[in-house]
Amino acid sequence: MNRVLVILLSLVLASVVCFSSSFADEMCIPLGNIELSAPQEVEAKRAAVDFPHSAHFSINCQDCHHTWEYGDDDMSCMTSGCHDELKPPKEGDKIAYFKEAYHKACIGCHKTMQAKNKTLEMSKRPVAQQLAKTGPTSCVACHPKE
Repeated sequence: MNRVLVILLSLVLASVVCFSSSFADEMCIPLGNIELSAPQEVEAKRAAVDFPHSAHFSINCQDCHHTWEYGDDDMSCMTSGCHDELKPPKEGDKIAYFKEAYHKACIGCHKTMQAKNKTLEMSKRPVAQQLAKTGPTSCVACHPKE
């Protein structure tokens, strides 16, 4: 029952935000899940990732969308000149390769959160709130078998 209420309230809030954005020149943030998949030019070796975007709203947008500026329409990692390389480079910085960018950002953040939680657990100090949920770090946890 609570879950249904939360979903309903989220949809109402999203409608209000999107409706008011047309008058206030604001952006509309996608709620729910976003499918992250390999570009069409690349043969995917694993299934697409079902990314729960709204579960990440407590994180600053620019932590993931690091080059985004308020008012920009495109926040995609595959924007030209960002992480749009379709093959990993033989040498140098591999972060322009789309797969490397996603993996470094997502898995890196999840592992950092796990380490912080582990440090808090090991300290045996009481914490004021529940530890933050961490995301998956293994291949099959993100890329389900088809």
